Amino acid sequence: MILSNKRVYDVAVVGAGPAGLTAMFELEKHFDSLLLLERKKFPRNKLCAGVLPPRIHELVTIPDEVRQRPLKGYRIHSPSGLSVESKFLREGVIVNRKDFDAFLLERVNTKLTHQKVMGLKFKQNHVQIQGEKTSYQAKIVIGADGVNSIIRKAINAPMQKIALAMQTDILLPEAIINDLIGNWFEVYYFFPYGYGWISPLKDSVKVGLGGISSAFWKEPKKFFNRFFDLISEKIANRERGTLRTWRIPMSGPLEILAGERSFLVGDAGGFVYPGTGEGVYYGMKSGKIAGETIKEAFEQNRYDKFFLQNIYSQKLAESSLLVLRSTTFIEDVLASNEAAEKYVKRLAILTSQSAPSSP
Repeated sequence: MILSNKRVYDVAVVGAGPAGLTAMFELEKHFDSLLLLERKKFPRNKLCAGVLPPRIHELVTIPDEVRQRPLKGYRIHSPSGLSVESKFLREGVIVNRKDFDAFLLERVNTKLTHQKVMGLKFKQNHVQIQGEKTSYQAKIVIGADGVNSIIRKAINAPMQKIALAMQTDILLPEAIINDLIGNWFEVYYFFPYGYGWISPLKDSVKVGLGGISSAFWKEPKKFFNRFFDLISEKIANRERGTLRTWRIPMSGPLEILAGERSFLVGDAGGFVYPGTGEGVYYGMKSGKIAGETIKEAFEQNRYDKFFLQNIYSQKLAESSLLVLRSTTFIEDVLASNEAAEKYVKRLAILTSQSAPSSP
């Protein structure tokens, strides 16, 4: 039996990752009647490298207890073994997503409601949110529910290109991590349309691999085993832990980002840099902008798709987030080992001639 919550909330946020929680943080500045839905209980593990470049400081001050390591920059390895260090002007942060998401949840006042959302029904004056056990009503819904977003499907927003990613955690003494990896995010280009990574935490490392080619999707473990052999010395010849997989949107922000009384943020809206799969900052930024757009929608009493899509897209463009649609990194760098080799060689020349960069 499905229970019915008759209250009509101003805004419901579906998904309590960084994008959804940042949207909620922004919404709480302007609204009192809010609903936060999340299908998993907190604290919860989240598959992610946990790499937050310096621009994250624009959005949030991360407490010391959440920081695993400072992030100096990227150490990039070409297919032939050429290595280049691209150092930031200001350090970023490496986090464990379990701790980072819990911190973001603590920032908001709205109580988390554990509920899996099954679908939406659009009514004249509100949206009916069909939960697994309870139905809810809200004037506007934000879909922050990831790459397999129920909200995205409800507003018929297609997602074209999706990468498969896999990752394992390996325990290592801090001294060994400091010696072999340090505070660098290591990137390895060694097969077309994908790359591997090592992300160092305090006393463990995350070893991962992602790709979009049909060959990779067909035999991902084969590629991962090759990568694991390649980096064996970097991880002190340790055995890998449990290998877990997830999916990452790789087409950039979707063309349809708003529907009737609805918005998409984070992975649900494709807010990921297509070249690397980095999405935390972009997701949080989209959540903040969605919150700002909703304030304007209420002020003008406009909830139609045309108005919401137009205003949201305009604000996203002003923040440069829509530039993610036009990047050609996949075609220019990841398409072949030869292209990746040329890219790393060019990067080596640039880093030897210029000061550290900030992305």
